[in-house]
Parts: sequence; C-alpha cells; structure tokens
Amino acid sequence: MLLRTGIIASSGAKSQLILDTLATMGVTPAFAISSRKLREGYNGPAFTAYNLTNSAVATVAFFNGIEVTDSSIVTITAAGSSGHSVGQTMPYSTFRGSATVTVVPFDQSTNARHPTQSNASNRPRITNAGSNETISNGKMGIRFVSASSNFLSVPNVGTGSAIWGNLVLRSMAVPPASANGPALGDFSSITDAMHWPWTDSVMYDGFGRSIRNTIGTLSPNLSNVMVMSIVSDATRYELFTNGVSRFSNTGGAVNIHTGSHRIASGSLNATTYFWDGIVGEAIVFLASPSASVRQALELNQKAFFGTP
Repeated sequence: MLLRTGIIASSGAKSQLILDTLATMGVTPAFAISSRKLREGYNGPAFTAYNLTNSAVATVAFFNGIEVTDSSIVTITAAGSSGHSVGQTMPYSTFRGSATVTVVPFDQSTNARHPTQSNASNRPRITNAGSNETISNGKMGIRFVSASSNFLSVPNVGTGSAIWGNLVLRSMAVPPASANGPALGDFSSITDAMHWPWTDSVMYDGFGRSIRNTIGTLSPNLSNVMVMSIVSDATRYELFTNGVSRFSNTGGAVNIHTGSHRIASGSLNATTYFWDGIVGEAIVFLASPSASVRQALELNQKAFFGTP
C-alpha cells in the first residue's frame, strides 16, 4: 500500500492520504489541521485567510488536492478595500501580495471541530510581509507569536480512556519566559499545567493527564523541526520525537479537559501562557496507538515535511 505524502508515487499509482490509511488500521482522529490535505473525503478548504493590508478575506484550497502553496486557489469571501469581488478566485500569491496574512484552519476530520479565533490580532499568520511561513522542506506552516498572544480555540474532543496528540512543529523561542506555553494546550483535567519549555529550559507536560510530568530538556532541541507524539492511556504517558521515545511515566490517570482546548496556548494556576513557533500539522486521536499505527503517521509526516 502506498502512503500518500503529496509526493507522486514512483509507480504512477494513486497513493492513499494518511488519514485514510490510518482508518484502514482502525484509527480515526477527533481533530486534524494541516497545511496539506489529509483525507480524501474532506472537500473543504485548508484555511480562511485574512489579508491585513486590504482586509480581504478568502478561503484557501489545497493546490492539486495536495498542499497549500502560492499556487493554491483562493476564493474571496469579503473584499475589504482590495478591489476584488466576492466569489472571485485567484492564486494565493496574488491574494497575499506583499501583505501579512493570518489564518484560521479547518478541521479535516469527520467531526467538524473547526478552530476559531474571533480576535483578529490573535490569529496566527501564514505570510509575513509577503514572505510565506515555512516549517521545513519548503512546506508552509502557521506561525504563532507568543508576544502577540496568538492561539486557536478547538471545540472539546470528548472523553475517552486514551488520547494521542501528534504535531509537526518547530519552536521559535527556547525559552524565554514569554514563550513557554504548550503547543497543545488545555487538554488535561488540571487545565493544562504545561510549559514548553519553562524559564529553566525544561519541558513540563500534562497532556491528557491529571498530573504534570517533568520531561526535561529534549535532544534535539525544540527549536529543530520535529514530529512529536504524546500518548496518554491507562498505563502510560509517553512522549516521542522523530519516532524515538524521549520520556515515559506510568503515573497519573487519563483525564481530558471538559471545556475547549487550545493550539499554542494553555493555562496554569489562572495564568495563560502562549507558545512561540510554527505548526505544520496537529492531529488528536481518542486512542492509544500501536507502534505500527504511530510509525505509519510519523514516517508519512517525515516524508512530506522533511523532518529528521
């Protein structure tokens, strides 16, 4: 079976999108956002995009059904002062011009848990002054800036006896104290208790747990682009980077926050913290993956994003 990464298969055969592959292995996500298309049955756009210079708003499609690029077709939904017409289409490069563009992504799972951010100044960007944000291998990602309090709210994913969070990410500030929120936030019953990393450069995480784990300093450092998986189930909390187990602990029970969750922000002791970095992909499953399932996803991400 071919795993579709956005790279044309050498056999010429049509390869399978990764969430479709995982579905054949018995695992489906509760939530999934990405700068690439993840599921054949998802026919919506990747993002809603906001041009900060002319206030135009548009939906951004996947170019050739694969990924977001400058050639992606955008459809204008609000003209602002751009001179465009509602319903007009054009390449993303024309829409962005030399402006800064912020985005809100769409959930590509079957659950329509679309992220929201009503405060325009808190939306992450995909283009900065005409230069697209890339995470690795020339692939576009969404840039969160802690100083601007960028974050996305995600509807509650529900309850379960296990939760698996998966990210393609790169931190842009390691530490300092102004950028120590989590990339996946407010997913635990203690309303997070996470810092990525704290002022001591140590990563603390409580994803899906009732306790906070002291992960320590990661190698490679979070400033390197990486695939990260965090698994919480009845017997373990385990963190993987680029397919390697970096931390494991049997303590704590699975307790998922009952309210909304966050991307690039989290709260602890009534204080909100924000993360500083780029996300290429974020997927959450209410399941504990087998090694083969986790590796199928991580290897597919490695092939597409060019992670180590």
